[in-house]
Amino acid sequence: MLQVHALSVVDVPEIGAAFRKGLQTIAKFVKSRSGAADAAVQRFFAYGQLCHLITTISLDGNSAAWARMLTAGMRHRRYWLALMVSERSLIAHPTNGEEHLEDEPA
Repeated sequence: MLQVHALSVVDVPEIGAAFRKGLQTIAKFVKSRSGAADAAVQRFFAYGQLCHLITTISLDGNSAAWARMLTAGMRHRRYWLALMVSERSLIAHPTNGEEHLEDEPA
């Protein structure tokens, strides 16, 4: 949620600069550790932003067609995002429901 709040005030120069610096650090880290192509790193960040959106506005379980379209395949209580660093890949890795650490409380 901190990221959501920070985004709402990035027009404050110091906050915007800090936010960009943090994003730069994470992007460089993901790129260097994964060896992934720029497009794969971009997809990783886009997927993460969608996860934030779904969680922030409580779309999980919303049965409206538009909400189902955005949340298809994304179950925050049964799935977790992880960087899977292999020789040249970066993926969002869903668990099969058995490997997750623990479901979040309802």
